[in-house]
Amino acid sequence: MAEVGRLIPVLPVPLVATVLLRAAPRALSELELKSEVAALVRSLITAGARTYVPRDNWDYAVAAGLRMLVLRHLVRASDGLYSVNASKAALLRYYANSIAHLLAADLIATA
Repeated sequence: MAEVGRLIPVLPVPLVATVLLRAAPRALSELELKSEVAALVRSLITAGARTYVPRDNWDYAVAAGLRMLVLRHLVRASDGLYSVNASKAALLRYYANSIAHLLAADLIATA
């Protein structure tokens, strides 16, 4: 199962969901979000994870992931800041949990 988990690429939506959940209840600007996603991606790649980057452009990938979460009302957008919609946090965790096994492996590897 661990090998299967490593073969499936990490997608933008789970990356954005993970970063926003880690920051909650604090809201993040798009720039902060992109910076945190970049740090998370570096960590995941170091741990051996594969990533999928639409259009080979990380700015676009994060913006697309964020847009999908806002459109689904899982993330609130207000004055250029993005935060978890508390009433939809369970569904946001569902997306984030799709990469949780990779984060746990990374934490173990660096401990």
